[in-house]
Amino acid sequence: MTDINSIKDEQWATFFGDQDDYYLNVVDEVKAGKIVVFNVYAFFFGLCWMLYRRMYLVCALAIGVLYVENWVEELVFALYFPSVTDEIRTVVSNLVWASAVGCFANWFYIQHARRQISKVLAQQQETEQTLVEIEAKGGISWMPIIIILSLVLFSLLMLRFGA
Repeated sequence: MTDINSIKDEQWATFFGDQDDYYLNVVDEVKAGKIVVFNVYAFFFGLCWMLYRRMYLVCALAIGVLYVENWVEELVFALYFPSVTDEIRTVVSNLVWASAVGCFANWFYIQHARRQISKVLAQQQETEQTLVEIEAKGGISWMPIIIILSLVLFSLLMLRFGA
């Protein structure tokens, strides 16, 4: 995998698309060793932000972590805090999760970008086509969010009107 310092700013900017100014600053911070670079959109939108940024593997892993975290949370609260209501537990859990995602999302996104750019660079010599392929691997996608929202809407309609 290509070292983060050997990827050119032009390649980073091509991957990031319209948000290149913001993310080039984040790349500089990550290069300086910073891991926590807060992202307010990731804080509020979590898994949807990951899908929007085309981080499908990270999103799948996050879902797995959420599943395990929920199981551990139920066990810990049942054993040590039985008087805490489900509502309070849910609020606390959501705030902790959102804070963690907000704090580390940019770092994960830069690592994702580095992997995707490295794949393109490993396949060929650097040419004009290289930037075209980097652009195709980067950017954003509304499609996963549209699909999920459509499935949720369909499910709600099926529950409401029966099948």
